Amino acid sequence: MWPDGSKYEGFWADDKAKGFGRFILADGDVYQGEWVEDKAHGQGEYYYAEGATYKGGWIEDKQEGNGRE
Repeated sequence: MWPDGSKYEGFWADDKAKGFGRFILADGDVYQGEWVEDKAHGQGEYYYAEGATYKGGWIEDKQEGNGRE
């Protein structure tokens, strides 16, 4: 768990998030999907606490492409 209350649940390698995992942010947002070197990378889904959703590609913690809802 992070000091702000956020937490990661999933696979680790060399003390870093790698593979499939879920990150639950303290503000209620959730990312679940692929991780590489502690960064969202590959396919994933981001659920905003207010209800919006992004499903699609990620490159080094940034949304890549248009995604879909």
